[in-house]
Amino acid sequence: MSEGWGTRYRSRYQEQAETWAENWIAGFEQTLKGGLDVALTQQVAAAECMILRAKILENSSTSSPEAKMEALLKFMHDELRIFMLRELIICADILFHIQKTSLSRKLNSVLDKKDPLLFINNCAWDLYMLRFIESMINPQRFKGADFCLDRLITFDEDLADIMRLTELRAIAVHLGSHRAYPFFNSELTGWLVGLIGHKRMAAFSEKLQKEAFNHRADHRSVENVQRILAQDRLRLMELKAQKPGRSSKI
Repeated sequence: MSEGWGTRYRSRYQEQAETWAENWIAGFEQTLKGGLDVALTQQVAAAECMILRAKILENSSTSSPEAKMEALLKFMHDELRIFMLRELIICADILFHIQKTSLSRKLNSVLDKKDPLLFINNCAWDLYMLRFIESMINPQRFKGADFCLDRLITFDEDLADIMRLTELRAIAVHLGSHRAYPFFNSELTGWLVGLIGHKRMAAFSEKLQKEAFNHRADHRSVENVQRILAQDRLRLMELKAQKPGRSSKI
């Protein structure tokens, strides 16, 4: 082995790895162009709507955190028509200033950022990353496999905090439809009662029943989510413009 053997060895494997990565990325880009990018963007939009509405409620109302949380629950059922538990847990961290995640701490000052909408969109993608992994639990691509446990290795503190706060206890896999149903460590009803109290929970409890689930499914649409997203983006920027010391122009 000559003195340059190590350099040549590393160079060869680097070239092989880069060639594999380039081919994989090229294939993924073709999949995106085939419509996957539209599907991804639509699902991320719903998560973004949740964060936006939580920040709007936080900055536009002097109501208690419990009342703001109740308003967010009504928003999910009456307007968004999607019940998003992971996003709700993160939004509770925002509204109650529990600050269990670095993401919620950063969102506390989002109106002071140069581009708050871009920051919130990035947060929504972090939340969607975990939904995407859950969707891969029930594989269609592996013949003879009942389920697949994918792994995510990350050094992103925001994403790691979200994973710890919304840790799963189990996932139910439906083999027929290839859908996965996550069960979080936090029991939903007890967790909500602890946040908003028994009286507010009693008023909302019927929204967790099968009939309400079917109602949301029958009335939700991509167009509705996009409409809410556009409106709430404008509302958040108006709140940013109204902050003391800022111009009233958006």
